[in-house]
Amino acid sequence: MTLTEIQNAVIERYRIKIDDHSACRSRMHAHVKERRVCKWEQKASLKCTFDLFHEIGHVETTTPRMRRAESEYHATCWAIDRFKEYGLEVPEKVMNLYQSYILMEVARGLRRGGRGYGELNIYRHAGINKSLEEFKKEISPKWAAAIRGWK
Repeated sequence: MTLTEIQNAVIERYRIKIDDHSACRSRMHAHVKERRVCKWEQKASLKCTFDLFHEIGHVETTTPRMRRAESEYHATCWAIDRFKEYGLEVPEKVMNLYQSYILMEVARGLRRGGRGYGELNIYRHAGINKSLEEFKKEISPKWAAAIRGWK
């Protein structure tokens, strides 16, 4: 299957409506209750496929009491699982981007008094032997400082 065929199969399988001309926000996002993804433009690339699967992951995994960092983590893990299912490999650059975003949301949660986030390590979920401590050494000092003391 080509990437666009895989994208279309997942859209159909999970009954997702794609709204590429939405009047809402300027970036891609999911409307969980409506099972809709806005602002996604189909391209035959691994990043585009992962972005789509991540947004569908929000539709499939988000629960009412979930905090933002947890929602991002579970949606990303769902996308990783779909990649495995279709025999695709998530590019390292994409993994790094999503792990950084999750850590940014953890930092925001910590600033607001949140606790007990757990590990939220997408590398471990993907079967990659990379700890968050290793990852923190690779990211900017700004973000490493923001999540100091967390795991």
